[in-house]
Amino acid sequence: MAYGPEALDVTEDVSSSELATLQTKFLDNHVNLSSNQCQIISNSTINQSQSGLWYAERKKRITASNFGLVVKRNPSLPVQKFVKTLLYSTFHGNRHTRNGLLQEDTTIEEYKLKMAEQKENVVIERSGLIIHPQHKYLAGSPDGIVATSGGESGLIEIKNLLHSKPVNLWQASENPSFCLENSNGNLNLKSNHNYYYQRRKKTAKFVGRCIRHEWIVDEDTQEKQWYTGTVISLISGCDGHINAVYEVVYDGEDEPYEIDHLMQDYHSGSVTFADI
Repeated sequence: MAYGPEALDVTEDVSSSELATLQTKFLDNHVNLSSNQCQIISNSTINQSQSGLWYAERKKRITASNFGLVVKRNPSLPVQKFVKTLLYSTFHGNRHTRNGLLQEDTTIEEYKLKMAEQKENVVIERSGLIIHPQHKYLAGSPDGIVATSGGESGLIEIKNLLHSKPVNLWQASENPSFCLENSNGNLNLKSNHNYYYQRRKKTAKFVGRCIRHEWIVDEDTQEKQWYTGTVISLISGCDGHINAVYEVVYDGEDEPYEIDHLMQDYHSGSVTFADI
């Protein structure tokens, strides 16, 4: 593996074949983990930045908080600094992030009260590092997993945007570098901001996507087979929510199927995106 002519150390210390073997061994032992191992990591990193395991496992993966940096990186620039930032960052928080952590519990309670005002009771469970079920080199650490009384689920991500400055969100949105913008009287997250990519990385949207879907084709033998198809529409619910119902046209079929367990199958690994 080479990081370009501007790399910190371009001295070849192992042969190409040895390096390929070491890469495969590392991926098999530390990245491409079983579902059970991924769940253990998630359960063991609930405290997130207070957990040494959280830091260790994040370093092996592209995480949601770094996703915007990866997507927006200018490929013409030397990669040295970028690699160093991803792999060897010494940043463990500052006064703003520490203050944000202190306010998280209060913010979650405020969110629950706000939802209750809208006649929706929600339960929020703390979350550790969640590793992507198919692409184990991707991961994210949402601040909580939200479940509604109607069976829907989602994620909550808390940001301390104002840092105790004497301005409100509307005033802050006038700053070009702020993450929110005033769009026809509404505050929206800018689509070019790193927070936008962080949010998109943590959610799965299906409408318009080409998928591979594993089905049991023989109940007696539990034989399974993969089918490719396209999610053409959302029948009910919200795209990406656990109880959403979709129309899927599978290759070779004339009529769409109504599927109400796409998100569950995605989390179990029996649905993957074919257009990545």
